[in-house]
This record gives sequence, C-alpha cells and structure tokens, in this order.
Amino acid sequence: MVDVLRRTGLPVANAEMAWLMPISGQSLFEPPNVAGWGTHDYWISTSTTWGRGLYVDFAGWKDPVTATFAPAEAMSVDDAVDFILQKMGLDNLVSMASYQALRSWVSTAKSGYSWSIKHNAFRVAAMLPEFQTA
Repeated sequence: MVDVLRRTGLPVANAEMAWLMPISGQSLFEPPNVAGWGTHDYWISTSTTWGRGLYVDFAGWKDPVTATFAPAEAMSVDDAVDFILQKMGLDNLVSMASYQALRSWVSTAKSGYSWSIKHNAFRVAAMLPEFQTA
C-alpha cells in the first residue's frame, strides 16, 4: 500500500489505510512476526487478493492517481504501456503475457474509450501478477 501511495502521489490522509489494510492481509503496526510481512506467495490467497482489489479500486478514483496516468491518453499504445509500467515500477519486470494483456487493454481503450485510461490504468496495472507479488 505504501508503494502505491509513493507511485501515485495519493496522500496518506486520503488513503483510508486503517480500514483497507486488514482486508488486504495487513494490520498497521502489527506484522505477523518479527521478520515483518511475507513476500511473494505469502500474498496470494482469495481473501487478500480480493482485499487488494478493493484497495486498488478505491485508490483508482482519487485525483492524484488519475492525474498520474492522464498523460497516457495522448500516447501511442506502446508508449502508453511503457509509461504505465514505468509509473508502477514494473518496467522490464513483467512477463510477455502481462505485457500483452496490458497492451490489449490500452489498445481497446484507445479505440473508443481513451478517457478511461487515466481512471483505469492504475487498476489494471496494479492487478498484474508481477505487481501483486513484488
């Protein structure tokens, strides 16, 4: 969640973290053990994925998030995909399948719904497996 705030400019005061963290598998100031929260497959479960999806949906409507991704609307499909991945810290880290899925979404959005890119680019990229397990 903190990485999302850092990458999108969403202020902590507007992030509603207190009620969104527990459904994402985290409790503020209560790591599961002295090593902190787990990595990689620790986060993969039906309940935590659902919780992160709710957080992504919530954050995606906030002004700093939409402003972060607005420039992608005026870019070519490939440039927009690269821009979105860079903003999410995923440049050069995604599989070809994830890249193609994001590219397909951007291409479809640009063909008639380009206004939706600034609202949904964060949501789509944040649900990529590479972002979820980073």
